[in-house]
Amino acid sequence: MHDDHCCNSQRRSFLKTFAGVAAASAVTVAGASTAQAATMDAYADPANPALEKGNMKLDPSRAALVVIDPQIDFMSPAGRAWPVVGESVTEHNVVPNLSRLFQAAKAAGIVVAISPHHYYPWDHDWKIQGPLEIFQHQVGIFDRKGPYTLDGFRGSGADFLPEFKQYIEDGKTIICSPHKLYGPQQNWWRQGMMGGAKAHYDGIEAFSETDFTEDLNTIEVPTLVMHGDDDQIVPIADSAPLSAKLLKNSTLKIYKNLPHGMCTTHADVVNPDLLAFVKA
Repeated sequence: MHDDHCCNSQRRSFLKTFAGVAAASAVTVAGASTAQAATMDAYADPANPALEKGNMKLDPSRAALVVIDPQIDFMSPAGRAWPVVGESVTEHNVVPNLSRLFQAAKAAGIVVAISPHHYYPWDHDWKIQGPLEIFQHQVGIFDRKGPYTLDGFRGSGADFLPEFKQYIEDGKTIICSPHKLYGPQQNWWRQGMMGGAKAHYDGIEAFSETDFTEDLNTIEVPTLVMHGDDDQIVPIADSAPLSAKLLKNSTLKIYKNLPHGMCTTHADVVNPDLLAFVKA
């Protein structure tokens, strides 16, 4: 929130521009109406705010509207993802609301950027994929022949929805490099980037240099020790077998050729063993 005296008029002007868009109402960008006034009320400051107001200033010249995947495969009944996402897209009026967002941003002079989702032939050869990636590769969602050709692109599921093209292809909208879904590799990178270098270093130092011998000796409940013998992060010879010996009631399970992240990369192998142990 911000101080009413410093930027109230600017905030109201900006919200009026976007009224009816974010609220998913039937309000149009232009023209005042009772419905529009009701929508504005949803953005009004509370009469008795619980938190102290800050002094944030909203500067539309430094703001941007970023739209992800405004493409036929996601947004159109003719798209390949429609059986999965169609109900949600329809229920939330995504297409008309995005159209109003595009129109309002252009009218306000706000930068518009598009983050498309494209798959190229070599993307189908990934060895490790998340559930959504597997589905998308199976049905061919967002498929293109290559990054430097438009052959077969126009009108395909990877193309932009026709309703949005007047805003996207106006020569001003930024079209970013295509993104992919988060598979295990990208997700691990994301987790790593969430912490600082010092914290990561201290964490590695702690778990690699702390002696847990006495702790393991005190554990008496049945314990399953699982380790892949191709672990490149924690050498198996210095870990699982030694831990199993220190535990009073342990079961050691070594997985041939499996990596450090085997619980993610080979869940179909690890999970049945884990479930069987819990049920035993």
